[in-house]
Amino acid sequence: PAGHEPEQAQARAALCVSTVLGLALTRYVLRFPASMALGREEIVDWLGPTVQRYLTAPTP
Repeated sequence: PAGHEPEQAQARAALCVSTVLGLALTRYVLRFPASMALGREEIVDWLGPTVQRYLTAPTP
């Protein structure tokens, strides 16, 4: 299960979605060169730990 408290599931999901949509916006809509230049593995390396933290870290 995501996170530690079930009542946080929606907030944690919102943080994950906002991160992924932010990348999609800058990469495919706004076409920021730096976002477009990232390869799949680089994106996973950069965003993976953040998304993982949003899902599993203790409440700040």
